[in-house]
Amino acid sequence: MATKKDIITCAGEGQSLLKCTGGKLENDFYPTFNRWGNGRSCYCKKCLNKIYDYYYKNSSENDKVALYYTLVQINTPFITEIYDKLSVNMPKVTINSYMIEFIKRTTKQDIWNDFSSSDFKLIDSDGFSNQEEMKELIKKWGDGSKADYEFLEETYDRYTEGRDELSTSEEDLFRDLCRDRLLLRKINDGTYCGDETLDKVQSRLAKIMATLKIDRFEEKKVLTLSEQSLFEKIRLCDKNNVEDIYSEPTKNYDLNKIQYYTEKFSLRPLANMLVGHRDFSVDLDNIEEYNLE
Repeated sequence: MATKKDIITCAGEGQSLLKCTGGKLENDFYPTFNRWGNGRSCYCKKCLNKIYDYYYKNSSENDKVALYYTLVQINTPFITEIYDKLSVNMPKVTINSYMIEFIKRTTKQDIWNDFSSSDFKLIDSDGFSNQEEMKELIKKWGDGSKADYEFLEETYDRYTEGRDELSTSEEDLFRDLCRDRLLLRKINDGTYCGDETLDKVQSRLAKIMATLKIDRFEEKKVLTLSEQSLFEKIRLCDKNNVEDIYSEPTKNYDLNKIQYYTEKFSLRPLANMLVGHRDFSVDLDNIEEYNLE
């Protein structure tokens, strides 16, 4: 009869996608060479099969990509030699067939102790037809599946829509926001195996959104023409020199007609009297031309 010491808790416990009961026997987990663990995978065999199927479906049924991401979850390296050997005799290399072959290589246990020992890079996979585009995505987001990149790119475009000329720091914050959105989705889907918790990720999301000032959920109202004009001037002022924006024609300066009133009803009658004219043809700007004696 199994005792409490024989029971291992699966990382898939309580996750909606995996629906694992949690407590399993040691034989329900794959052995690993990970020196920092208990010698067993953090997910049980059934959960790993579900994770593999998830990535297989979201990578256009590419077994190499699906296997790569499944191995990430249990910190086990992707060894090309093992994959190539298995792929000769089977149409699809599954996580089960790979792990059975992997644990036979006991002489490699000091070398193949975690995922960083992998000799395969995602960009080498023929599951991605445009290698240059793939390099750019990895540069922007880090390693990810096609489904991850599609989600990240779509989320980034959605958050930055209508924003002109983002600074480098703003771009980095928006990308951090998108990564955490993806992480939150994986936690909710039950496909994440790591130390991050739901509360921790949500708290970090709230801080990033507050920094970017996109945490205000006000109703979007249609702007009046005057509001549109004002916001456009503010945008131009931020982009250009203020003096260039407000170089209005002279006629718009005397908005209250004070100068006009002074000239017509005070200065012009005085000038008429000084130069002895009865009409209103006196040029106030060139009053020195008249003989005031």
